Amino acid sequence: DQAALTGESLPVTMYKGSSCKMGSNVVRGEVEGTVEFTGGNTFFGKTASLLADDGELGNLQKVLLKIVVVLVILSFTFSGIVFGYLLGSGEGITETISFTVVLIVASIPVAIEIVCTTTLALGSKELSKHGAIVTRLAAIEDMAGMTMLCSDKTGTLTMNKMMIQEETPIYMKNENQYSALRYAAMAAKWWEPPRDALDTLTLNSVDMPSMDDVEQSDYMPF
Repeated sequence: DQAALTGESLPVTMYKGSSCKMGSNVVRGEVEGTVEFTGGNTFFGKTASLLADDGELGNLQKVLLKIVVVLVILSFTFSGIVFGYLLGSGEGITETISFTVVLIVASIPVAIEIVCTTTLALGSKELSKHGAIVTRLAAIEDMAGMTMLCSDKTGTLTMNKMMIQEETPIYMKNENQYSALRYAAMAAKWWEPPRDALDTLTLNSVDMPSMDDVEQSDYMPF
């Protein structure tokens, strides 16, 4: 059962020489195996490392960096103009430097990153209430700017749970979903505990009391 890794509901059959991923469970059967990789060298470990922060700047961080650079350039430019004007007006060098330094410090947005981080943290808290896991705060703004999202359906956008649709296409006369489920339960050996997800789905959906009238005379494996 590799549902934790791939999202597939049905278990995968392993043969001699097959590689079993860390984090999967043995549904039935027994075999001797050899551990090839552990920790970060496993498939699961490599997948987890891909989710780690790679140090790349997000779109929001790039925008903030551009804003800060522009503001710093403007701040030094106008501060230089003010510095020259004050000196030309006969102000003392000490007062002029003090005023210019205060002007530079006041004009540079030192707290812009703190404010943005706090805002994104509040947004992350709201998303967590809806079941979303935010691994990177900057990803919130990146997601908001998307126009198209391509994602694997199985186990990602689904619940990793099989369900029978209400309308089942039947191509034989006098047959319907009710009778098809009874035939499926017979093939799944309804008197035994379910062996996999498909058997569980079938036996939980069929009218079990009606199966008491069924007697198996022979069974042909398929």
